[in-house]
Amino acid sequence: MTTLDALINSLEGVETITDSAQVAKLSQDYHSFSQNASMRLFAIKKNRV
Repeated sequence: MTTLDALINSLEGVETITDSAQVAKLSQDYHSFSQNASMRLFAIKKNRV
């Protein structure tokens, strides 16, 4: 499962987020996803040069 899949799965069925642990987990998942996406884009650009 990719980080994006994990992020999507964590959002499924969630209408409102009131639990601080849920907020922290979503924040961590999104941070991991954005870091991975940035690294992949950098690698793609680097390979094109």
